[in-house]
Amino acid sequence: MSLGHQVAVLYIVGQGYLDEIPAERVKAFEQVFHSRLDDRYLDAVRELEQTKDLSDAVAKKLDAAAKECTQQFLAKAA
Repeated sequence: MSLGHQVAVLYIVGQGYLDEIPAERVKAFEQVFHSRLDDRYLDAVRELEQTKDLSDAVAKKLDAAAKECTQQFLAKAA
């Protein structure tokens, strides 16, 4: 896993996005999240890797990706 992806996961955990995800489903959520980052937010991942800085702009993109994934993941679980 790249540094950018690692930082992204740590960020969303710290922000509480996984609080509603059952522990046994966290790995599946993480896979969905990484796919979303690669498909729609790769620029944020690359910026993290290049600058080693979590700027406000990158944080907003990670928040958006996490919200999208959480909604999608919880909807499928219901």
